Amino acid sequence: MSLSRKSFDKLVISSPSLYSIGKYTFYNDTSLTTVSVPNTVNYIGEYAFYNCNSIKEINIPNGVEA
Repeated sequence: MSLSRKSFDKLVISSPSLYSIGKYTFYNDTSLTTVSVPNTVNYIGEYAFYNCNSIKEINIPNGVEA
């Protein structure tokens, strides 16, 4: 599964088939305020959430590599 870049205010990923979030996926998404990443994700690419200045809450499980 892949994610396309769109504007969200809340991102809750619940897909058991998502293993990574690619580089620059949410780069400059200033509307994103909350992020919850599932335990299936083991890698978040560089700059995936860069300049997402509106994020107030982010939940990333232990063991995720960047």
